[in-house]
Amino acid sequence: MDNFEELNKNDVVSVENFNVIRIGVIPQQMLKVELFEEQVIRHLIGNPGDQRIEQWLNKGVKCEVLQPGGDWQKGKVRMKITLEFCPDEPKQPPSPLDDLRKQMKETEN
Repeated sequence: MDNFEELNKNDVVSVENFNVIRIGVIPQQMLKVELFEEQVIRHLIGNPGDQRIEQWLNKGVKCEVLQPGGDWQKGKVRMKITLEFCPDEPKQPPSPLDDLRKQMKETEN
């Protein structure tokens, strides 16, 4: 089962064994996801202010796609760069009693 979830741009990641696992696009051991994405973009396709990058990342570029068993289909393709996280220990699901506890606390005050 794949338990990876996309991280938010303001999340901070600290990479373990940084000197062993480091690749050129990752500038430091601890960084915001937003900085990581900017570094990857700069490394792969140039400067973030470039209109071509805007096209690839947000608007999409016109293309044709051929999928197995199908015909060519016209449309747009865009690039998405994300960091995903899979916790070693899954989050505990909220207890059905959490709302009741919250209400009881509010009535005490």
